[in-house]
Amino acid sequence: MSIRLVSLEEVKADRGITNSDFDEVLDQKIAEASRIYMNFMKYESIPAEWLSGSPLQLTTPDDVKGWVKWIVGEMVENREPSIANPIPEWMKRLLDRPPTIA
Repeated sequence: MSIRLVSLEEVKADRGITNSDFDEVLDQKIAEASRIYMNFMKYESIPAEWLSGSPLQLTTPDDVKGWVKWIVGEMVENREPSIANPIPEWMKRLLDRPPTIA
């Protein structure tokens, strides 16, 4: 089973898509983008703080949703097979920044 850190509806709203013509493709891109994010951040599983309720439900933080939607956008806009890494270098630098200490 693949992890999806954002829903199909969230991605469609973000991309301004109103039809269902590419739902299957978008759903696959969401799964791929979620794996890319999890691998890049070195998460082996969903962080416990992202799970709540009974039964457990995924509550992805908004900033993570933003990154995953951004990755999906990159994958949709740049579909050439030569693109080996869908996360641009500038995006990696943002993801790698250490959190600000208050």
